[in-house]
Amino acid sequence: MKIIGVTGKIGSGKTTVSDLFLNFSHTEIINCDRLASSIIDSNYKIQQKIKEKFGLKSFFEGKLNRSYIRDIVFNDKEKLQELNSIVHAELFNELKKELKKYTSDTKLIVVEAAVLYEAKLFKLVDKIIWVSSSLEIAVNRASKRDHSKKEQIINIYNSQSYLENLKPYPDFIINNDTDLKSLKKQVEIIYSDLEK
Repeated sequence: MKIIGVTGKIGSGKTTVSDLFLNFSHTEIINCDRLASSIIDSNYKIQQKIKEKFGLKSFFEGKLNRSYIRDIVFNDKEKLQELNSIVHAELFNELKKELKKYTSDTKLIVVEAAVLYEAKLFKLVDKIIWVSSSLEIAVNRASKRDHSKKEQIINIYNSQSYLENLKPYPDFIINNDTDLKSLKKQVEIIYSDLEK
């Protein structure tokens, strides 16, 4: 069983790349964005810490008010670090538990995580894939998907790690500025390499 981490900036196409691995048998995907949301929604202590740092508006009808939190943390590096300090350690521990649930029947586990580096999740994977996309394409993708203002997406994009600063360096880099056919081909090449 191999575990690969798929990461990249907002709008790069991490989910599309991860989903393409499902074309290969005995593959499972763990979406760490959903995992983090589940942790926040179910963990009272984390909810209280977030409310203390970001106010009561940080939750709406019992769920994290993502747009409100985004507006704060992606315009203030210190606030982003504060949020990360609350959530990341728990996410690391939860991912560790999730990975232990899979049996020998599973050939490949794809861990999709925007915070693969920031939350030290790279320590739990065997290989890392960085999904790359130009600012213009990424912003258009993410703004349509999230129904967000382009200025907000640009702020998020600019706040995320640059490739040259990533340690450990990714094992594979996928360029997602073309079409789905090209993307599939790149994923197939990586999968062939992983089978060696």
